[in-house]
Amino acid sequence: MKSNIGKITSFLAFVSMAALIFNCSDDDHEEPVAAQHVKKLAGEWKAETVTFDGAVQEGYADFTLRVTASGEKALYVVTGSPERTPWLLSGTLTPDKDNPEEQLVREDEVNIPYTVSSTELIMEFAYIDVTTGGRSKSVEGDWKFTFRKK
Repeated sequence: MKSNIGKITSFLAFVSMAALIFNCSDDDHEEPVAAQHVKKLAGEWKAETVTFDGAVQEGYADFTLRVTASGEKALYVVTGSPERTPWLLSGTLTPDKDNPEEQLVREDEVNIPYTVSSTELIMEFAYIDVTTGGRSKSVEGDWKFTFRKK
């Protein structure tokens, strides 16, 4: 009888340990929602279509937005930019605290609604130049950038 109790106790201890191990999931250490969305933005994006106040813009054939995930922020670098653009050559994009899956905030406080998939990134925003001596007021208006992932 004692050997059966020992076997049963050993079996129950094994089952309990297995249950504990398999109940520990990665959900306990899930990364913040903002970081998840920044990862979706990471990559090299080539401009497919650029419009300003509804008119297609020339000069963006080589425009590329390279995004690197850095925790809850996205670092970006722009290349192939024409002279007339609402983008700085580099900066940060931070997912909005209240709506991280649809809204980014650029380092100059421009709010950028966006949608992203594995192959396409669309950003639409109104740009108003609030700097002095900065980009020309000729870029103030409604911009839409449609990118394809390279």
